[in-house]
Amino acid sequence: MTELPAVPQIASPGELRLALRGTAHPRPTFGAAPGYLQCNLLILPHGLARDFSAFCAANAQACPLIYQTSPGQWDMPELGDDIDLRTDLGSYRVFRDGQAVADLLDLDGTWQGDFVAFVLGSSHGLDTMLAAAGIAPPYLARGETPAHYITGVEAETSGTFRGPLGVTMRPFRAEDADRVRALCAAYPHLHGAPLPAADA
Repeated sequence: MTELPAVPQIASPGELRLALRGTAHPRPTFGAAPGYLQCNLLILPHGLARDFSAFCAANAQACPLIYQTSPGQWDMPELGDDIDLRTDLGSYRVFRDGQAVADLLDLDGTWQGDFVAFVLGSSHGLDTMLAAAGIAPPYLARGETPAHYITGVEAETSGTFRGPLGVTMRPFRAEDADRVRALCAAYPHLHGAPLPAADA
């Protein structure tokens, strides 16, 4: 397996975007620019945008919508200066008919005028908060990301968007569980409180 180059430890989100723009290698952004909101990006043709926007509204904890662009819009001046959604990510995974078909370094050659981008809050931001509270998950010290699982809980359906909820899992001591739950609940834009184990 090829090891991906680590992203530089850059404090400013603007500097991080510039470092990723035009890079020759895919780079994960986990742990970069700590203290700032990290997001996931989903880009859809305009014909699917209304259903996905409704899906986010119906599943706000799973898909905390931070920003939605107009069709064809690739900048986001409300969220930051000099943002280019076509180039400023570490890499882009392309799906067709629900299957991953390509990984790209940028979208310059594939961007379409009807694309609508959805910016969703990421649970990676919780790690910064948990570390500041003295209850950092152990994988942080190893430079790893949390485990990901598909649950048995079905999301609310909206048009073509349906299926079980996915979660990240972070190990903690039992005596820290209430503190972790309260801290996460204070950040609904980062998925909020943990999903109850009985539901998952």
